[in-house]
Amino acid sequence: MGKPVVVVVGGSGYLGLHLLQSLATLADNPYDVAFTYHSHPPPPTLFDAIGPLHAFKVDMQSGEGLASISATLGQPHVVVNCAAISVPRACELNPSAATAINVPRPLIKWMSTFSDAGAPLLIHLSTDQVYEGVKSFYEEDDETDAVNMYGKSKVMAENYIRSNYSSYAILRSSIIYGPHSVIPVEKTLPIQMLLNVGGPDRVSRVQMAEVVSQLRGYDSSTIKSVSAASVNRGVASPADISMDVSKVVKLLGINLTPFKDGVQLTFESQQH
Repeated sequence: MGKPVVVVVGGSGYLGLHLLQSLATLADNPYDVAFTYHSHPPPPTLFDAIGPLHAFKVDMQSGEGLASISATLGQPHVVVNCAAISVPRACELNPSAATAINVPRPLIKWMSTFSDAGAPLLIHLSTDQVYEGVKSFYEEDDETDAVNMYGKSKVMAENYIRSNYSSYAILRSSIIYGPHSVIPVEKTLPIQMLLNVGGPDRVSRVQMAEVVSQLRGYDSSTIKSVSAASVNRGVASPADISMDVSKVVKLLGINLTPFKDGVQLTFESQQH
């Protein structure tokens, strides 16, 4: 029997690349890892840095290219979907493209063809912007009421997956900054889960800037706070989408990294 196949959809993006790097560092190389890209073939330096990988060009709007993955590697065991138009303003400017890419209909259709042999686990990356932003510490069961097209497309994606697929874990992430460590999903994880995923801190953009300034030895008094309403981002943005992450902590038994420690780790990694 061959190694379990893990497919990272959107593996050429920021989160996808870090996930590939993390998979490559696992002892004994337990997985056969593949990833998808859309626009540009991955450079040779990627394979030099990470190791042997299978790269497939896939159009997430049409699903073209997905069949070549299973034709080459057979049925995947786990599919991690990192592919998305994740810039809110870009979603506002082209809502049809945002919906077509962020709602993974072709991906679910392809994964559903393996139902006779057992459905692969889909780990789908969602966002904290599915919440309206009128309270603090949203829980997974709180109502979703997105205020911008990005959030709305992610709500549509969550609903589509839950209605059309049987084996999934949906992770609502907060701001992702590097280096980002991957939380392993054990076999005992229920196959239908929706989890808030983020750090243990509730921090504003100003507080984040102050932490970076302090760690770099800058004068943080030069950082001035302004109301979010006074900033024209070109798109509606929820005011407070801090999430309650106690469920994922309890389920996986993990210790989350405080923001200040995460930034310090990022700076230290850049020195090597």
